[in-house]
Amino acid sequence: TSHTYFEALIDGKWTIIDPTWDPGIGRVFHINEWDGKSDTQVAVSAVSTLSPEESAKYLDRCNAPQAVSDDLAANGQFYKAFNEYLEKVRSAK
Repeated sequence: TSHTYFEALIDGKWTIIDPTWDPGIGRVFHINEWDGKSDTQVAVSAVSTLSPEESAKYLDRCNAPQAVSDDLAANGQFYKAFNEYLEKVRSAK
């Protein structure tokens, strides 16, 4: 699978911004607090990083209807279980 975050040009510097995890799951994942200027922590360790052009091509391939269907067939049960787990974490106070 892959993970996407974005970069914004702020004061002439490309800044990493990864809003992956919401505050409701802060007891199990690091939640970024962004100051509006500095890099945030990326939610997962990178095996490789793509250029903007490579990223655009990769996302086009990933978002193709057949690729989405194949991914859901292969990983859909995991996605469902993971989302159910996160909902339990959010509702446990």
